[in-house]
Amino acid sequence: MLSVRKTWHAAAAFVFAFTLLFANIIHLESFVDWSGDAGDIWKTITTYYDSYTYQSYVLYKGYQAVFPYVWLYELSRYLNINEFIPIKVYYSLLFAYSVAIGMPYIVSKLCKVKINLVMRFIFIAIAFTIWQPSGALRQLMIDLPSFTYFVLGTSVIFLIQDIPFTKKYKLAYFILAGLSCGLASGGSGQYGVAAILLFIYACIIIFKKDFSKIISRESSKFLVVPITCIVLLTVGLGVVKFVEVQFQNVVIERIYPGKVGLATSKQWAQYALSAKLLGMTMGPDLTVIPDNRGTAIIKEKDGDKANERIELLPKGGGVYSNSEYIKLIVKHPVDFISRWCNRLLIAISFDGLDPSVSMLTLGATLVYICFRSIYKNCKTLSSFFTPNSLIVLAFVFTILSISVAHIEKRYALSIQALIMGVGLLNGDIVNLLRNGVRSIKQIIDEKSLQIIWHGSLSYSLVIYFVFLILYITHFASIFELLGPISGILFKP
Repeated sequence: MLSVRKTWHAAAAFVFAFTLLFANIIHLESFVDWSGDAGDIWKTITTYYDSYTYQSYVLYKGYQAVFPYVWLYELSRYLNINEFIPIKVYYSLLFAYSVAIGMPYIVSKLCKVKINLVMRFIFIAIAFTIWQPSGALRQLMIDLPSFTYFVLGTSVIFLIQDIPFTKKYKLAYFILAGLSCGLASGGSGQYGVAAILLFIYACIIIFKKDFSKIISRESSKFLVVPITCIVLLTVGLGVVKFVEVQFQNVVIERIYPGKVGLATSKQWAQYALSAKLLGMTMGPDLTVIPDNRGTAIIKEKDGDKANERIELLPKGGGVYSNSEYIKLIVKHPVDFISRWCNRLLIAISFDGLDPSVSMLTLGATLVYICFRSIYKNCKTLSSFFTPNSLIVLAFVFTILSISVAHIEKRYALSIQALIMGVGLLNGDIVNLLRNGVRSIKQIIDEKSLQIIWHGSLSYSLVIYFVFLILYITHFASIFELLGPISGILFKP
């Protein structure tokens, strides 16, 4: 009965999430009108099977920049429908799985809680509201697919632990987990470290499992089971890497003979490290928040030649080598760390690219609840070093790996999903609201404010308000760098 109820909850949430996104994007005439990357790769997608395929600079992202969109485009032509409708259905499916099924399941395993259906619906609505302005849900970008693959891989690895090892089909889940990790890391570089952490976690649970019930520890064949599982996991990961290599050697070579004129992902990353010393790019309109600290580092390093480099960087020139950049970090460690933290704050802020007190308060509240959950569940140092900590680190590294260079809201889907998931779905926020309502009801019933004056002081509430003030104040100080424009003023 409980299983049926859980299945019904998941199905209802999936339908709600799919309908919510699809209803909001079905009317869009184009899926590539905001993003320069999307517009450029779309030319390659629509000419992929032509005698001449358009040479898009976005091909450095690999085959996931092109597939499955080529097939979806061909499907639209076969059905004689709008060329973007299959892609809209695809995006709606990705969104529905990740926020209605995947993330709630992950949070239930991390926090060991049952997910309330109402809170699941609220989680979906907030995720949609926060992510919509970033373009991740309404533009041909790689961020939503990569996020979904990452969530799928994490979910499958958790699911493996729930399936009895006697089930023969369980071995197939190891291949699926490897495929998901490979797809996540192959589509977006920001998931590279996260995929490695997921792989390590999977290996740990394989050897941690009590195989003595299946194979005697005295048997020389004891290691056959865990080694087989790891091999299958590696096979899944290897299949994706093989496809990527083939795409580079065959398809890229066909479109870019000799790969002349195509910048590699490493070259793009190196450029971003240097160029983003000048500022942070925000949203589809490419608003840039000046990075005065980064600019000061350039001027301190180059002296009289600094202005020349500052002029070249926006044009693609004046890039620091990796060794030069590392030397800058070593010389100015505190400055770099503060810059990265500013980017991290921007990434996890639920402002929807528009300074909103209500959304920032919601984001700060959920971040606070996450810290509160860590405090409640990790009382000792040893409690931090558990296998599940690797899952949390994997989510964190999806944003840490890119906050050193370039940050946009669409990069923060995973970390925001974890914050929203833990903050909304673990029950703490419901308890806080229930306590607040109870106090208000008592004040009304007693027609007195004595409970406030003489009641016991909740230091956690005091800490929360201090955290909220500091959070919003620091956010405001970053946005003030844009100058005295109306866009920096807080909205309700």
